Amino acid sequence: MKLPLFLILTVCVSKAVAFGLYGCYERLLYWQAYQMDSGSKKKRIAPACSRDAKTAQVVGPVTGGRCNLRQFLYYITENEVEKGIIADKNKLKDADLEKEKSALDEVASAMYKAKVGRTYNPGRIYQGLEANSGIHELIGNIAAFIEQKGWLEEENGKPSQTLFDQAEKARSRVEFGRKASGARDVGDEIRKRYDREVWDKQPKNKNGEIDKEAPLVDEGLVKEKLAIPEGGVEGWPTCDLEVAKNSVNAAEAAAGRGPMKLNKDFIGPWRDRETAHVLNIDAAKDAKLKINSCSA
Repeated sequence: MKLPLFLILTVCVSKAVAFGLYGCYERLLYWQAYQMDSGSKKKRIAPACSRDAKTAQVVGPVTGGRCNLRQFLYYITENEVEKGIIADKNKLKDADLEKEKSALDEVASAMYKAKVGRTYNPGRIYQGLEANSGIHELIGNIAAFIEQKGWLEEENGKPSQTLFDQAEKARSRVEFGRKASGARDVGDEIRKRYDREVWDKQPKNKNGEIDKEAPLVDEGLVKEKLAIPEGGVEGWPTCDLEVAKNSVNAAEAAAGRGPMKLNKDFIGPWRDRETAHVLNIDAAKDAKLKINSCSA
C-alpha cells in the first residue's frame, strides 16, 4: 500500500529497546544472520548461544552445536517475562516457529500475538557490541556481516539465497513498521493541538502519553488506519499525515485561521526530540543496499 508523506519520516518508536511487531522482525533479521554464520570459522552472531547453560536448561539442550530459533530468541532476550513466554511451547508454538523458512510474516505474527518483542541484548547478538549498544549499531553490524557473506562464492560457503531473501523481508518490515509508528506519533501531536476533544478520549499510560495499544482513531480531524506491508499478515496503526494536514487546514480556514505548518511545528520538532530514533530508522534503510548488494 502507499504510505504518503510519512515515508519521509526517518523516525521510529523505540530508543534502546524494540517493542511490538517490528521488534519481532528485528529478531528475525538477526536470526537469518545467525544461520548464515553457521559455517564460519570465527563466528560473530550469538557465538555463545549454543554454550549458554540457562538456555539449555530452560528451553532444552542444544543439538548439533547450533541453537534453534526458540533457543536463539530466549538467549538474546532481556525481559524475564518474555523469556518465560518464549520457553513456553503452549504460548509460542513449535508449529509457528517452524514456518520461519517459508512464512516469515506468520512467524512474526505468532511472536507478536504471544507478546514477544521487548528488550533484547545487542551484546549477545553481535560479538563486540555491549548490552547497552544502540539498535542502529546492531543493525549496521548485522547488515555489514550479511553483505560480507554475500561476497562469498557458493563453493566457499556462501549461504543459501533463501536466507538473504528472508533477511531483506525482515529488514523491510522493520523500516515499514517504524515509519508507520512514527507517523502515528506525529498524528497524536497534531490531534492534541487541533482536535483535543478526541485526544482526551484516547487511553493514556502513566506518563500521560497515548497508549501504544490504543485502538485506531476513526473520528475527528486526524484519523488513523492500519498499514500492512504488501504480502504481510499484520500491520501497524498509523496516520496519513497529508490527509490529516488537509483536514486540519480545512477546519482552520473555516474558522478564519491560517494553515498548520506540518514540517515546522510537528515533524521537525519531533525528529529533534527523537535523535536516537532517526539513527535506528536510517540504519534499517541503509541495511537494504548491504543485504541486497551481493545476493543473486
